[in-house]
Amino acid sequence: WDLFDLQLDRYVTPMILRVLWVFVLVLFAAQTLAFTLGYVIFLFSPGATWREKTLFPIGAIFFTVFLAFGVLICRVVLETIVVFFNMAASLKELNEREAYDLNRNHAEKSHS
Repeated sequence: WDLFDLQLDRYVTPMILRVLWVFVLVLFAAQTLAFTLGYVIFLFSPGATWREKTLFPIGAIFFTVFLAFGVLICRVVLETIVVFFNMAASLKELNEREAYDLNRNHAEKSHS
């Protein structure tokens, strides 16, 4: 498995980032569901005043919107990290290609 690759030929971090992104989405969905259910339960509670029933959803909406922005920022950060890994892979491929071309040119000159 790549996690135990001691030569570090492959990156495991992009896979971990995918798992982290799914985890963030699940947490966001769970939080939204919890606020919705909490509001429905609070709405039908007999001890809640009209003012409390009005202020609770406003606070929940603001919190959910800010949390959504946090999720978007998390996505941008994760994508930035993946871009760095893709750049590293491209640079490695270019270096390998250049080394191959140099070796081939050197071999051709030796045979001439």
